[in-house]
Amino acid sequence: MNNQKEITAIAHPNIALAKYWGKRNILLNIPAMDSISITLDTLETITTLKLDKKIDKDEFTINNRKSSEEERLQVSKFLDLFRNKSKIKSFAKVITENNFPTSAGLASSASGFAALATAANQIYNTNFNSKKLSIITRQGSGSAARSLFGGYVWMHSGKSEKGSDSFAEQIVDESYFPLTIFILITSKQKKEVSSRIGMQVSTETSPFYNAWINSTKDDIESLHSAILNKDFETMAEISMESCIKMHSVMMTSKPPMFYWNRNTYAIIEFVRNLHFLKYPIFFTIDAGPQVKIITIPEESEKILKKIKDLNNILKLYVVNLGSGATILER
Repeated sequence: MNNQKEITAIAHPNIALAKYWGKRNILLNIPAMDSISITLDTLETITTLKLDKKIDKDEFTINNRKSSEEERLQVSKFLDLFRNKSKIKSFAKVITENNFPTSAGLASSASGFAALATAANQIYNTNFNSKKLSIITRQGSGSAARSLFGGYVWMHSGKSEKGSDSFAEQIVDESYFPLTIFILITSKQKKEVSSRIGMQVSTETSPFYNAWINSTKDDIESLHSAILNKDFETMAEISMESCIKMHSVMMTSKPPMFYWNRNTYAIIEFVRNLHFLKYPIFFTIDAGPQVKIITIPEESEKILKKIKDLNNILKLYVVNLGSGATILER
């Protein structure tokens, strides 16, 4: 091996329709319940790994800034999962860039760790298959396992204490049931409470947490059927209900976590009004103030005109379903 070797990977964020919030095993990052997501196009994380025998620890740069020591250690610990299974032990220079806001409720950690895992799997010659790679990627970020795949993705929480059956797999690809997604940015500030910490607080303190877990099995099964049957209305109802239930758990935690702002609420009301008028539309929101509005491509222009009449939207992304993580040829 040369003193320096370089590989670049690209991955896209995903949006969970049937949400998960909480960990069955914090150390192994095993989710407490299954989830189903859609992978996006256009928004992307590009990560370059450069192996260098001359450095004595991993180095991490994100969006043209040197990472904090906490961030660097998180990346280094993740790369150890590959080095421990590889004959190659070199440390890496990791350079990551997102073309969308980071740590603001847009799943930048999902695309980030999916790109990092894809590059590491090749540069360290571990050659894990898709199931094994998703199990490892999950340990970096629970939602990152889903960003390895395109289209509609099912993340299994599993039952094994070691997480051997907690993995993601594609349900159908991005061409099977196309969607248009409008991402409305209402704040560019980094969220005050990370998802990782927020999940732990909710698990320990929300009186609704167990009810939330018990309700998710039916959501998953119904949503899975809706996807296969291309049933948009059922998808809409389940996705909005799952979103509201998850945020109810957040808001009833101690201390309560309010990820929404006044503009978030205004957009929710906007979508609910259109849904009541039988437009094919629904909203979903992750741990942050950004709202994702989802519709079918045939109605996207009509709904886009209405969205542009909204006030206080800092930025609007219009995206479609996208593909999974892959190596970039440069």
